[in-house]
Amino acid sequence: MSLTTWSWIFLVFYILMMVGIGIYAQRKIKHADDFATARGAYGPFFLALAFAASTASGATFLGSSALSYEWGFAANWGNFLYPIGVYFGILISMRLIATAGNRFGNRSIPEYLGDRYQSEGIRILVSILSLILFFYLAGQLVSGVVMFEIMLGLDAEWALVITTIVLLFYVVLGGAHADILTDGRIVFGVGRGYHTREVESLGGPMLDKEANREIFEEQVDILFKAFHQESFSHKGKYYTLPPKVPYRGYELEELTLVPRPKNLPVECWQPVVSATDRGLDFMIKHGIKGVIGGGAALLAEGPIQSFQQAHIRAGQDVALGENLCLGISYHLAPTKEQAISEAEKYYQEHAKMFGPLGFLGRLKPEQVEALGERGGVTKSGIPTLAEACETASWYCGPPEGFIEFLKEVGEKFPGLDHVNVQSAMGTPESVMIEQLEWFGKEIIPAFQ
Repeated sequence: MSLTTWSWIFLVFYILMMVGIGIYAQRKIKHADDFATARGAYGPFFLALAFAASTASGATFLGSSALSYEWGFAANWGNFLYPIGVYFGILISMRLIATAGNRFGNRSIPEYLGDRYQSEGIRILVSILSLILFFYLAGQLVSGVVMFEIMLGLDAEWALVITTIVLLFYVVLGGAHADILTDGRIVFGVGRGYHTREVESLGGPMLDKEANREIFEEQVDILFKAFHQESFSHKGKYYTLPPKVPYRGYELEELTLVPRPKNLPVECWQPVVSATDRGLDFMIKHGIKGVIGGGAALLAEGPIQSFQQAHIRAGQDVALGENLCLGISYHLAPTKEQAISEAEKYYQEHAKMFGPLGFLGRLKPEQVEALGERGGVTKSGIPTLAEACETASWYCGPPEGFIEFLKEVGEKFPGLDHVNVQSAMGTPESVMIEQLEWFGKEIIPAFQ
């Protein structure tokens, strides 16, 4: 076969390989940061190969040869000095850049400088200056055009089209994963606390529930001001921000959160426990979504209805279960009996912690006291795991039964888009991982 034929075969193979890598890389992307940087996904060996491929590119091989042809042996000085300059520059700058990027959660120099100085003007200016790198990209495209012209016998226009399409396809499809292999949002959570020995010991009020609620609400107000305003100030019952302290002849009037969240509004979640009208109305005011946990699918019906009513009071028409995440405790096994037998000991540890907090229903003082004693779960008279399964506050059984269970929950609460499946407190890590892998393989596909 001729060189042109072999070149076409190689080109088809190369394009298929690029598409395959792009599809593989796309499956590894879970968020924008993953797409842009593939941060932490590759070790030193892969990164070294990526650096080498970036510096020793088509422009290097063809461009260096062209310079040597044009200028003779003197052009080789560039071949010696170019890699030294590149790699020494990388070694000097990469730690500073990586540290700053990790600290601010940025993916590029323009993004970092814009967040660091809170200036869209700086971000745009540096982005425009970055377009100078187009000349480097042009070198890569020209090298591809020359290669395709000579080896494939194509016109320059078609050679440029093929080179550009291949480049764009695998980079857009796979992001930094594809780029490395071949050469993002904030979610926030708030809560008031459960245990007096923790909250009170750290200086916060818990025994005084009204003070606890007031401080919590003021703190959340401050957080959302910081998230959603370019600059802010706050004067409340418990906090004054910025504090009225003279500094170098002036008093600071406003604060700025650095870095500010890239995507607004900030997605925020809060546990729904007492489900009082005041607490739910406060959540709706700030657009906070609710988490009903503790394995209480049956007990959750009242709070879910109350959450919907809070939306209605705020003039928002939502379906039952909308903006909520329901926690469901589970244990998978080939049969229901085997699942209950395996999970019973974990359930008892779970009950010792969550029973006194009200997640197993309203318990009498003597029941709570019994739970604190060795072997007291049985004596306390709380529901057994088998009884918890009958009331739908737990699921134990095979995967196909859990699929039906979740579909029934979805029919009961048509607005529910999120569930948090969880093993009991005290379940060994290896068992948790095994259960989650089983859930991911057998159950999630039924809802995709």
